[in-house]
Amino acid sequence: MTINFKPRRNSGFLGNKYANFLFKNLRSNIINLMRSFSLILLLLLITTSGYSQKMNDDYLIKDTTVSELKLLNFVEVPYYFIMDKALVQFQSNADIKRFSDTMKVELPQMFNEFDPEKNTMAIISYSGIDCHSWFKFEFLKLDDDRSYKIYVTIRSGECRAGGNNYTRWVSVPKLPVGYSLSFIKLIDEHRN
Repeated sequence: MTINFKPRRNSGFLGNKYANFLFKNLRSNIINLMRSFSLILLLLLITTSGYSQKMNDDYLIKDTTVSELKLLNFVEVPYYFIMDKALVQFQSNADIKRFSDTMKVELPQMFNEFDPEKNTMAIISYSGIDCHSWFKFEFLKLDDDRSYKIYVTIRSGECRAGGNNYTRWVSVPKLPVGYSLSFIKLIDEHRN
């Protein structure tokens, strides 16, 4: 005995009209889904592309109110070497050269033109709060206190990654006899 089976055209709960509707719109639904996914992927790439703190002054120093403070090149001195002191001051070109040779770091920019009779050279260390931190440097001469002070205000860039450590050469006017030079780090908790 043979049984011939012919599917019915209107089989199923809603019939062929529903199936045709689904398949007809399936292509447009897939294309829309791919467009949405591409847009989300593009947004993720854009928002995660800038999460590293850069080492150039244009990015790090948004507002610098210094006139006699010269911010020179960054150096690769281990941060822990200077961290507790925050500042190492040099009295002569020979001291700078000896430090550079011992620590195997670059000499300061304009080392050949540096005159210890007119300027004082130092190395300062500081670190960012997060990966987009920015820094504002100020230099003050306090005659009452007989001191020169270099201030760095560190402000959050509202990034969740940690900040980098920096060590760099700086030059200030020669300290008068009996004056001291200090480096003070201030944290600005203000959120943009």
